[in-house]
This record gives sequence, structure tokens and C-alpha cells, in this order.
Amino acid sequence: MNIKVDIDRRKINEGDSVTLTVTATNINDDPEVSLPNMQGFKIVNGPNQSSSTNVQFINGKMTKSSTVTLSWTLIPVKTGQII
Repeated sequence: MNIKVDIDRRKINEGDSVTLTVTATNINDDPEVSLPNMQGFKIVNGPNQSSSTNVQFINGKMTKSSTVTLSWTLIPVKTGQII
């Protein structure tokens, strides 16, 4: 299992939004994700979920991987640096 958390950009202008994405690879069930209290941001959309499965046959052997992606749209509630 592999979990990756990312945002689409690090700097935004006032009034812009960012997308927070959590990607889980090679898991058996849909992940249960609850975001911590993120002071300085308001969630305006999400979670949105997508999933994909990849099956390959190499030299007669099957390999399978699955990916689930959850995303949220966030807007800052104040200006300045938010950590």
C-alpha cells in the first residue's frame, strides 16, 4: 500500500483555490479519509473520488494494481503564509 498527499500549487492569489489530493495505491478497500482541522482554509468541494485498476499479463503471470484518488477544493480564509 502506498499513500500520497499533494496540493496542486504552493502559491495562490487572493480569491484562488487549491486542490488537495490523497492517492492510495494497491489497497483492498476504499480508504476512509477525514481531514484534520486546517486552520486558514475552508473546504468548498469534496471529497470527490475516482478509482482505476490496471491488470497486466507478463510472461503468463498476472499483476494487478488499483488506485483510489480523493480530492478536495480549498480556499484560504485569510491572506499571508498558511502552514
